[in-house]
Amino acid sequence: MLDQTSANWGFKQLTKNSIVFYHTSLAKYKHQIKYYLSSGYRLKENIDGSITIAASSSFIKTIIQEMIIFFDQIDKNISETPNYYYTVPSQVKPILKGLPLAFEGCIAIILMSDMQNSSWINRDWQFINSGIGGLFIDPLTLLFYTNYSKIIHPINARNFYIRDKIERTTATAVRKILQRVGEAQPGYEGLAMLSYAEEKTSISRQEIADIINQKSNQIQNPKYFPLLYF
Repeated sequence: MLDQTSANWGFKQLTKNSIVFYHTSLAKYKHQIKYYLSSGYRLKENIDGSITIAASSSFIKTIIQEMIIFFDQIDKNISETPNYYYTVPSQVKPILKGLPLAFEGCIAIILMSDMQNSSWINRDWQFINSGIGGLFIDPLTLLFYTNYSKIIHPINARNFYIRDKIERTTATAVRKILQRVGEAQPGYEGLAMLSYAEEKTSISRQEIADIINQKSNQIQNPKYFPLLYF
């Protein structure tokens, strides 16, 4: 028998001439299948959302392989989120160089507040202890690049929308924080970051500062923080 399953798809051989196939994206893309598969098969939609495919016994394995390749490509295409860009003003970079953990911490607290009702996110976050920084928004890893941020792990079609939302929210928060920092009086740039996070979360500046201080204990200052090098 040719039965096989994975996280997103599965098929079961009914007879030597037919299989039942299911994929998490099948309902959305089933009408495109006929343009992709080779000829010489019959397809029937089932009430449970699967499809039954009938073909000659020598052709069944080819049909299965074509179906898997088709949906693997679909998964790859819908797994890639667009980039949401921001720009770091040159006059802000020297200030940000001294406050990268405060900056990242404010972003993390804003994200946790924004995602508090999401079933995808657990109730914790941590700094990534590396030279380039980053955040672990359990269970997602977020890195900052020179002009956009990106969830780098885990990446799959099922978490596309939460990754997209986090990356959009991050870009907006980065732009707003950098604007506040650029407008702040010298020596009050850190307070400007905290004030924006307070506005977005209704958590007091002192509590935000305490959270960041506690989580940054024994975390190295990311001296190669990408926002400083563009």
